[in-house]
Amino acid sequence: LLTVTFLLCGLQTAIALPKAEPGFTFKEGDRVVFLGGTTLERAQKFGYIETLLTTYHQDKNLTFRNLAWSGDTVWGDSRAAFDTAKEGFERMVKHVHDAKPTVIFLQTGQNESFAGEAGLENYLKGLDRLLKALEDIEARYVFLSPTLHENLGAPWPDPTERNKAIRIYAEAIHTLSTERGDHYIDLTKPMHFATADPVASLTDNGLHFTAYGYWKLAQRILQGLGDNVPAFLANADSEFAAQQPVFFTCPIPEDAPEIAKAEEIYHGLLSPSLDDGGKIATGETPLSAEPIANAPGYYRVKGLPEAEQAEKLREAIIEKNRLFFNRWRPQNEMYIYGFRKHEQGRYSEEIPQYDPLIEAQEQLIRELAVPLNSMITLKKEGGAQ
Repeated sequence: LLTVTFLLCGLQTAIALPKAEPGFTFKEGDRVVFLGGTTLERAQKFGYIETLLTTYHQDKNLTFRNLAWSGDTVWGDSRAAFDTAKEGFERMVKHVHDAKPTVIFLQTGQNESFAGEAGLENYLKGLDRLLKALEDIEARYVFLSPTLHENLGAPWPDPTERNKAIRIYAEAIHTLSTERGDHYIDLTKPMHFATADPVASLTDNGLHFTAYGYWKLAQRILQGLGDNVPAFLANADSEFAAQQPVFFTCPIPEDAPEIAKAEEIYHGLLSPSLDDGGKIATGETPLSAEPIANAPGYYRVKGLPEAEQAEKLREAIIEKNRLFFNRWRPQNEMYIYGFRKHEQGRYSEEIPQYDPLIEAQEQLIRELAVPLNSMITLKKEGGAQ
């Protein structure tokens, strides 16, 4: 039997793999905080970013805390609730300190860019103020640019002018991160890696990412950190052991446009060349293989145990995020911590009861992050193994 090696590039199709960029190095036991606005807050409900970072760095024992707040700015406007921006800013700083991060993924400029180029100086002053308020933590930063508004065509508004402003703010963030010696990821770059994919929408309204959009955003962040987005190639009448440092990452979302299914080869799922028909098995379990649109000779494989494990990991991450969200942003917060705490403030004593639940979920995540070592056997239909 022919032993097939894992290939990270050089697939013989019209689809080109994205290249990794200058890297960011995680350290053992890093505590990662996501801080920003709507894009990062919503990300916790999908789990793709954390899943990719967890699987690609499963040997580092990373933990993640999402402290993003929809609509927020460098001034803490959204966190102010019924108070002033001053209190909102103070809450933001306290939340970050409480999380004790060693790495901060910081995404700002999305809402601030509505002020246009005229508001850039004020935004940079606000960003500088925030960074100074957090400098005693001595965390390493990954600056994420704001994301562009997607042009969905009529009747949706044309985002051309908005995106000009966003790019101005993104470039200012890039300059600042370079001066500080921090890492920067440009999320204004195209996230469509495949030639087949440009018509596949990433958002449902031009701004809010769908599950498929977050799946793509996670890959873009992974690429921006210097990690290669993987692809694997195998031929019929061959076998290989799935013993790579990281395993097959979470499957493409069910709501992904059909034309985007070809991108599953970037995602780490097996793409065997079975042009004259064939079947795939892992042990005694047959797997289904469907032709990939716009990628002749490649097949989309369902049922790989590595992919199933990664999906369980993503679900565990989403549940951990739900528990932590309720820990730091409980419902009826104004009654527990705010101006009406004289009514129900006694319930604040119950909030720490989330901690053992979160820790139990973290343990499950650590267990699921250990990659499987399975043997996949490919053979042509009716042919000898």
